[in-house]
Parts: sequence; structure tokens; C-alpha cells
Amino acid sequence: MAKVREFTAGAEENKKLAEIRRQLENLKDQLAEVLEEYEDRDQEKADILTEALDALEDAGEAVEEALEEK
Repeated sequence: MAKVREFTAGAEENKKLAEIRRQLENLKDQLAEVLEEYEDRDQEKADILTEALDALEDAGEAVEEALEEK
């Protein structure tokens, strides 16, 4: 019985991680759009937003890696 519970809990956690990964992708897309608006007008702000975009990418990769682990 414990094995069934462990598997179910893991499946639920993976669903949550997959949703987080989807939301991170959505945030990355939105941030990329905003970044494009600043690239020509305010390079300093564009640089800051680029760092934020890189951080979201790293977070997404970490979540993806966690999803792939068994």
C-alpha cells in the first residue's frame, strides 16, 4: 500500500512541476516581448531584463531536469 501512495504522490508532484514549467515558459515569452521594447530605448534596462530572462531559462531547465529524474 505504501508503494501505491508513493507513486501517486510522485505523479501529483510531477503534474505540479509540469505546470510550473509551463508557467515559466509563458513568463519567458512575455518578458521577451517587453525586452524587445526596451532594446532600442534603454540598454541598461534591456540588460537587466536579459538577466531576468536568463534566470527564467535556468529555472525552467532545472524544473525540466527534476521532471526527468526517476
